[in-house]
Amino acid sequence: MPPYIRSSSLSSSSGLAPFHPPAVSCYSSSSSSSLSSSSSSSSSRECRSEGSKVADVARKEDRLLRHAAAELEGMRVAGNRRRASPPLSLQRRTPASDSSEGEADDDDDDDDDVERPFPPACLRLILSLPGNASCHDCGDAKSTTWASVSHGITLCLQCCGRHRGMGVSTSYVKSLTLDHWKRREILCMLEGGNSQLTAFFERHGMGTSSLAAGSCAGALSDRYATKAASFYRQRLVGYVGRIARGGPYQGREASRGRSGGGEMRTVDVAGPPPSAEGKEAVRATMHERE
Repeated sequence: MPPYIRSSSLSSSSGLAPFHPPAVSCYSSSSSSSLSSSSSSSSSRECRSEGSKVADVARKEDRLLRHAAAELEGMRVAGNRRRASPPLSLQRRTPASDSSEGEADDDDDDDDDVERPFPPACLRLILSLPGNASCHDCGDAKSTTWASVSHGITLCLQCCGRHRGMGVSTSYVKSLTLDHWKRREILCMLEGGNSQLTAFFERHGMGTSSLAAGSCAGALSDRYATKAASFYRQRLVGYVGRIARGGPYQGREASRGRSGGGEMRTVDVAGPPPSAEGKEAVRATMHERE
């Protein structure tokens, strides 16, 4: 065949389609890069969405804390106003009674005369604390509308009856929805918490994991009458008293940082010494009833 005859003419004359070498796709590298970029962008979007969720939760918690602090500050201001202009029944006290009770008045907070229904923002903040959504003693999460102010814990109706039987000196019980509360009592609930008391009992060998299965109900009630529980109550009341006199409430972390490293975090400061003999001796003492 003459060399000057083109393949196109040959293919047209023979009726065969011209042969073309397979072309290498020029979109392979770009498509892979686009896929990698899309995956990275999707992962970055997921990270941004997770970050935004965390930020939203933090903003909601901060907003709730500010509302609760405003409610507590309103109770403190109302107590100051009532103290500045007391009712006639308080104005008619004799000088002897004033002098005898002057030292006690200095120890009490200005808002102790004011009692109001539990503020809604403070109630939401308390129920959001770890473990407070369920009863401290039995774990029931259906009716945690009662509380032990002495320990700063939430209770169900049945366990509330047990705490009432202990006496107010051991466990002072109030309703979160029916009773009126003082500012210092609300602070006890804000600075207490079910998980905090549970951890304290566990460190002293009085947690649910350390109790016998057959005598669990009785042991749960008996541990509140021990010296360890009395120590916890006294420490909580004293700590809350200092917070009540320290100005507007700023939250658990802020108050514990302001009190010198967190007093309630180290509520077990009277715990056992390093030696095993001393540990058993102190633990036995703390288990004794008052």
